[in-house]
Amino acid sequence: MKILKIFLLVIALPFSAIAQNNSPADHSAGGQIVWWGKDHFWKRTYTDHTNGLVEAGNDFLSNAISVAAMKGVALALKNDGMLFAFGLSSWPGVTDLPTGLNNIVSISSDGNRFWAIKGDGTVFTWGSLSTAEGDPKAVVARLTNITAIVQIGYQNYIARKKNGTLVEFSMNGIGTHDNDGAVTPVRLNGQILSDVFGIASAGSLGALVLKNDGSVFQLKNSGSISVSGPKAIGEYDMAIPYFINGVPLTNIVSIASRGMHIIAVKSDGTIMDNIFGSEEIPSGLKNVRSVAVSEKHGIALKLDGTITAWGDNHYGQTFIPAGLSNVVAIAAGDDFSLAVTTAKPPPAIFVQPHGIVETMERDADLVFKGRVVSCVAINNNSFPDWSEPHAAVFEIVSVLKGSIRTNRLTFLHITGAPLVWSGRTPPPSHNFEVGQSYLVFAVQAGKEDWLFKPEPNSFSKFDQFRQLMRNGGSSIRTIDDQPLENLTPKAAHWVELNRLINNSDITNQLYAINKLDEMSLAGRRSDEWANTCDFNRQSVLTAILPLVTNQNQQVACRAINCFETTTNAANALAPFADTLIRVAVFSPSSDCRLNAISALSGLHSEAVLNSLAQLMGDPDENIRLGAVRLLPRFPTKFAVQGLEQLADDKSANVRSVVADVIGDQKYAEALPILVKLFADPVGKDSLIKPLTLEFLEAGQRWNNIGDVHTSAGLALVKYSPDEVSHILRSNLNDAGFHINFVAKLAQKDAEPWLPESVSILEARYEYVEGVLKSPWNDPRRFADPQADRILIGAYTKCWEDIRQYLLKQTPEDLVSGRFDSYLDLLEKTVQSNQGGTVYPAKWLYELYATKQLVKRMTDLRQRYNSANSWWFDDFDKRGEAAQVDAITF
Repeated sequence: MKILKIFLLVIALPFSAIAQNNSPADHSAGGQIVWWGKDHFWKRTYTDHTNGLVEAGNDFLSNAISVAAMKGVALALKNDGMLFAFGLSSWPGVTDLPTGLNNIVSISSDGNRFWAIKGDGTVFTWGSLSTAEGDPKAVVARLTNITAIVQIGYQNYIARKKNGTLVEFSMNGIGTHDNDGAVTPVRLNGQILSDVFGIASAGSLGALVLKNDGSVFQLKNSGSISVSGPKAIGEYDMAIPYFINGVPLTNIVSIASRGMHIIAVKSDGTIMDNIFGSEEIPSGLKNVRSVAVSEKHGIALKLDGTITAWGDNHYGQTFIPAGLSNVVAIAAGDDFSLAVTTAKPPPAIFVQPHGIVETMERDADLVFKGRVVSCVAINNNSFPDWSEPHAAVFEIVSVLKGSIRTNRLTFLHITGAPLVWSGRTPPPSHNFEVGQSYLVFAVQAGKEDWLFKPEPNSFSKFDQFRQLMRNGGSSIRTIDDQPLENLTPKAAHWVELNRLINNSDITNQLYAINKLDEMSLAGRRSDEWANTCDFNRQSVLTAILPLVTNQNQQVACRAINCFETTTNAANALAPFADTLIRVAVFSPSSDCRLNAISALSGLHSEAVLNSLAQLMGDPDENIRLGAVRLLPRFPTKFAVQGLEQLADDKSANVRSVVADVIGDQKYAEALPILVKLFADPVGKDSLIKPLTLEFLEAGQRWNNIGDVHTSAGLALVKYSPDEVSHILRSNLNDAGFHINFVAKLAQKDAEPWLPESVSILEARYEYVEGVLKSPWNDPRRFADPQADRILIGAYTKCWEDIRQYLLKQTPEDLVSGRFDSYLDLLEKTVQSNQGGTVYPAKWLYELYATKQLVKRMTDLRQRYNSANSWWFDDFDKRGEAAQVDAITF
């Protein structure tokens, strides 16, 4: 029976099971990844598509063997043992893969972190763990011979080893005295637990253990339903048989979970689901090979390579594309689903074009190369009234798509742009030159579009076409009217742009650089039609490289800038680094040298460092400014030395940017520089003054360049209170920064600063109330654009310092009335925060709820409930488990 189970589990979970049995992963097969549900995966912005294929660069990913998913992002294991991350996430770093990821045999996600296990049993992890919680490397380095990992509580994990035993560890507070990153063997009643075949999470109830005999147990401690209980980490005294809908789990070959949702696969190919039960599982479901689970839906992969899904379908995540077959792996995200298929995608799956050219080709009736014979303005009510329509007559040179019965056609197009635009990408405008040749995408003139409405009773002549009204463009300029034969529109674009880039005319070179750059940078902007992946980035950079040494500075700088836009520069720029270094060191143009250093992204070459050091003394102020901004990309010692040198620059603009850079980087070694810059006179000369004192006090200056004193002051408050307290205390009398400095000093310990914080808030309250009651033409209303808001900038920080102080008091102290004056102040400043953010009201509600101030909580909710009931409801559901943290503004 044991052998049979192992055989079935290998079928069910090829990657996890192979890793658990210490066998090499099967890297021979590979397929494309299909997604359906909410679109997190196309053009790097949300769209209205319901399914599609996952892209890698300017092609579809085609060598995936396994997938893992979490909220908005996913991970693919490729057949070469490498990983590929994709999708959209608000969590920083989730799709940034660690270095050293190779020979991977197993991947998984616990909802907020990814895990990757190598063939030798070592582990990598990355995701939403904040730096405040410590460095996960302290734990991961101690994980060896691992085959699977699951989360069993907040930052608590359990892992299976190759020998069938378990270890438990925590990432909460790594590096503190409470947690030194220990990895502890799991024991049951003092004995090391063994014969474990699989593991899963039961959410807040802890770990589920699948034994070699096919039974499933929940680990717990007597007197507690949670993992922790009264015992130490890894210590349990109870193994309770786990039931789903009253039936114990036996003859189980695999088990999967997310949150409290658990699905088990039995040896007969049927499944058990603890949330949806047998009633909601699709009838007749059998021959199940593996399952994937989110908190609200499940997916089953059957032996015949087809899949079935059930559960929440709000985003269509259980609406499997018709005809999807030959599936070898599945994954379930919160609002989407994934499948790896080795078959050709069926027609039901949207096969997205790669870039704007393929998109336009799909939409166009005719793609041609032609020479402009004439172009005149016309009156045509089919176009928007702002569009300035024209009619261009083209002489056909080559047809790349479609057909036409004449060698001339009329092309209707717009030449103007709207003054204001919102929503989808505005339509392209065209300004054709007579005698110039172009590649053009066209649609029959009688077809209606979202911005083109043919007039009633009008008809389209066979030789009359119009422009595409979407997709970012409809034409590119060509260097000549040479015919194109046997080329796709994308190939024709590549040929024509390379002809332009290799032409000696500066205008042609700049035009081609801009086009190639924007057509090979997928997802650089949120606009789904801009910077698409028409062409491979490496191929584009290779074509542009000769121009970085062009004698024309404008052409050379524009070409160099293309290299800076590349991510993962160390690898992507390796073929071009030697040329860029030569430019950075030897170019006669300071601009070119600076741009090349910037493109090299802090390459620590001695030659590059020397070149940057020389540029810091360049006569051109703009070059010195650029050099300052590049310093953080280089080693700290070099950067601080450069900042110290430029802190004495004759230009106030340069000195103020030095302060900005120090504050952004928080160099401890550079604090003496900030002290000197803070003593610098305000502004470049006596004519430069702060916008208003209130604006400066609140730290709301949007542009400090040239105002050295202000830049230095705002830089100081970016440090931790411990680092700068002595500096702030000695400068508390500064008129512009008194409030900022008090708010920062109170951040660590608010009690000594309570009287001053209260005084600051009271004064701001009186000021704003005075403005609100003043005539409409009160000069204060125009001098300070936020004069109607109490809680801005440093004033908000003072408010939060007081709130944090109150959070440290007991509910009994707060109920006693001793702190009512503070509570009243917090409340009235929130209540009068006209036009300001409502979030302080929500955090005040959290203070009231946490400290059981029921009447205040009720009154506050009634005041703000109409617009923010969802937030209050969410907090009420979390109750005492809510995490009360400092507000970040």
